Amino acid sequence: MGRGTIKLKTCPVCKKVFAGPPGQTMCWDCQKKVHEMEDKVIAYVREHPHTHVNEIHQETGASFKLIEDLMKKGVFQMSGAEVAYPCKSCGKPIFRGIYCAECLQRLQHDLKKAKKELDQQISSEQKKKGSAYFYSFDEPSAVRSEAKKIKKREQDKDFKPLVEPKSYLGRKIYRDRFDPKDKL
Repeated sequence: MGRGTIKLKTCPVCKKVFAGPPGQTMCWDCQKKVHEMEDKVIAYVREHPHTHVNEIHQETGASFKLIEDLMKKGVFQMSGAEVAYPCKSCGKPIFRGIYCAECLQRLQHDLKKAKKELDQQISSEQKKKGSAYFYSFDEPSAVRSEAKKIKKREQDKDFKPLVEPKSYLGRKIYRDRFDPKDKL
């Protein structure tokens, strides 16, 4: 089947079988009814520019899903109307976004608090385990033991470093270990 081929489908609204192009989800009759309902909602919002979603639903009989779809498309904003809808958290009427200003502040505060707690937890775990990628300069014995391990691996004929050596404070580093040839 090529692009743009008409297929038989079942309308999810009225359950009739219809022939339609790809992307068309409902039959022509139901699609016409939806467009008429959209026009009715848009006309109501133009007459009542500062209204609430519940009022639109009660006055036009349109479903909340249809009203929400029109809001997502920006149809009401294009006409200059402001439609109030409930905040996802507290239900207070809002005109923009998903959350009201108070809920948004609370969520931001909670996120900062959770990030701080997570950072503290990670740092305490790193202190317990020791860092896997960095050895401090106060632990020369640990660095020397790592250097010995690298020397043993270098004696292998097929040894190749994972990464080219980089300079860090005058020392060469292979990935997370010091070059054994450097003087400590």
